[in-house]
Order: sequence, then structure tokens, then C-alpha cells
Amino acid sequence: MTAEVLKDGWFYTGDYGSVDKQGVIRLSGRLKTEINRAGTKILPEEVDLLLEKHPQVAEACTFGIPDPINGERVAVALRAAGAVTSAELKTWCRKRIRNECVPEKWFMVDEIFKTDRGKVNRAKVRGICLAQENN
Repeated sequence: MTAEVLKDGWFYTGDYGSVDKQGVIRLSGRLKTEINRAGTKILPEEVDLLLEKHPQVAEACTFGIPDPINGERVAVALRAAGAVTSAELKTWCRKRIRNECVPEKWFMVDEIFKTDRGKVNRAKVRGICLAQENN
């Protein structure tokens, strides 16, 4: 494990981010949650933030699901704040983000599960959504 995260004296956390001209570090995502759709890298946090701007979405959790052709497809679990359909949200998204980021699979859920630290537990949400789909 140590060899995986320590390289040339640097500790690799698995986070994406940037450093501005003043040296301020901003984290924007995790390598482990990145969706690889036909070679295009998609940060699920980016899709979450967009969807949570929609007035009928209370909370979103975007994740990748297996796809035999593209490697992964973009899926999202939503906790709605009002009446909205996946077709309406898909149209809304297409006007605001690049096409490959628009979720292809939509799940409506009562709860977006969190880790003990209060962060979205993508693995748990994904597992529950895929289990529902297979039942």
C-alpha cells in the first residue's frame, strides 16, 4: 500500500485539484470516483453540482456503471425536491454540460447515503441502485 501512494518523496492522495497563482490549492474530485466513458474522464462531483442547481433536485450522486462498449456509462441517483422526470432532467442537463457527462441511467432514491465523515458514499449508493435494477 505504501509504495502505491509514496512516489519520489510525494504522497499521492488520489485527489484531483489545482493550484492557483497565489498557491491556493482547490480539490475538485477523486481519481477513484472518476468515470471513464470511452476514454473520456468524467468527474461525478461536477455532474452532482450541476444537478443540485436544478430546483427540483435536493441531492445527487453520480457514478459509473459498466458498459460493454464504452467501459462505463454515467448514472445518477437523485433525491427529488419536487416532481421531475429523468427526461426533463436530461434535457435540462444537455443545455448545461458536455453531452458525454449527461447521465444515461437515472435512479430516484429516498436517501443519498453518506460516510461517517458526511461525504457522499458513492460505492454504497451505486450498489443499492444496481441491486434495485437487478431485482
